[in-house]
Amino acid sequence: NAMATMHHVIHSHPAPVRSLNPAVPDYLCAIVDRCLAKDPARRYQTAAEVAEDLAAGRARPAPSMTGPDPSTYVFTKTDLQRNLFRIPLH
Repeated sequence: NAMATMHHVIHSHPAPVRSLNPAVPDYLCAIVDRCLAKDPARRYQTAAEVAEDLAAGRARPAPSMTGPDPSTYVFTKTDLQRNLFRIPLH
């Protein structure tokens, strides 16, 4: 029901990005966390700010990956339904 959904969105926190894909780099986790912040003042105010942080993060050398090899990912039906594609971003 709509009220339960709104309550859940307002009072719960999203799953950490790394719980969905351990290969996501630190900078991208921080960007996603900021985009999903409950307090609007903590979120990006413009798309340009997001683009700037994405560009800065991609410019840094990627640390050695400790998670699973991204080339071995298999898309499950659930991944496709939820649009949770496991694409390495580095």
